[in-house]
Amino acid sequence: DDVEAKLRLYFPDSLSSGGGAKGRRGPQRQSHYSVFKKGGLTEVARKFGLTAARLGENLNSVYKVHETEDDTEEPSKVAEAYISMDFPDEGRVLTSAKYMVAAEIAAEPGVRSFIREHYLRDAVVNTQPTKVGRQELDPFHMHGHVKHLQNKPLSSFRDDMWLHVLAAHKAGLLEYQIGIPDEVVPELVQEVATAYVSDGVSRVATEWNVLRQEALS
Repeated sequence: DDVEAKLRLYFPDSLSSGGGAKGRRGPQRQSHYSVFKKGGLTEVARKFGLTAARLGENLNSVYKVHETEDDTEEPSKVAEAYISMDFPDEGRVLTSAKYMVAAEIAAEPGVRSFIREHYLRDAVVNTQPTKVGRQELDPFHMHGHVKHLQNKPLSSFRDDMWLHVLAAHKAGLLEYQIGIPDEVVPELVQEVATAYVSDGVSRVATEWNVLRQEALS
């Protein structure tokens, strides 16, 4: 669930251990996030100016309750202090920090709730009969009315219509796809970006905003 996703990101060892010696497994491969965190890049990620939790609060409020803070130094200058054998140049430092920020945003319950709400609101369903279904799904078949659904909003399903789709799919009579229309995606991305980027107009603020936009993409 949403909370587990956040705990798994921040405390992977405690979750993988099963809560005790009996549940412990062998060595787990470290996630990129854990590697970057151990490399000291958490401080660079914080320089993005808004935590994932506060982004979630912005997204779920009627107005922007938390402003994003721009660092006084440009990103490349900040990154210089974290160059190491593992992160040999500013580009590697910033790319790794962006990964951390993106992972935190993706695991944040408030953000996930916002995305899920919009997905359920905007998602559409398409169905297409299989070779067998083209023969069997006539107007008199119990699942015939879901044979050809084109961009039908998921929110508009009533009664047991979705159950008919699932039953017909299980019987091998049709295939279905659920997704958000292409024209809705940029609108959703922009809404998240507006809640995340700063209002700064300086060169430094612009450079940080570019990184924030990249972390969301």
